Amino acid sequence: MNREEVEKAVELIKQKFASEDVKKALKNFTRTLQMEFTDLGLSYVFYIENGELIEVKEGKIEKPDILVKGKAEDLVKVIRGEMSGVKAYSLGKMKVKGKMSDLLKLRRIFK
Repeated sequence: MNREEVEKAVELIKQKFASEDVKKALKNFTRTLQMEFTDLGLSYVFYIENGELIEVKEGKIEKPDILVKGKAEDLVKVIRGEMSGVKAYSLGKMKVKGKMSDLLKLRRIFK
């Protein structure tokens, strides 16, 4: 797993947010989502406003609303839909911090 594959996965997340179904499901949802690919030392912050992905920046912020951490290989599998987020979390391959209601809303992105 390398930076290029992670960047492709980030692009896939952007495509998922562009879906009308996702926009409708996340209406009035305004949060920051930080994903940390721990083994590569890469982090991305996704700025979501009223269900739309406004901006993605490489780096970290101090207090994201939702934090997802794991090895790049595992997180990319979840993003691609090759492994469910629930399975990755249950197996300890993905760590998540945030409100349960927020995490449930983001299921549409991680499937």
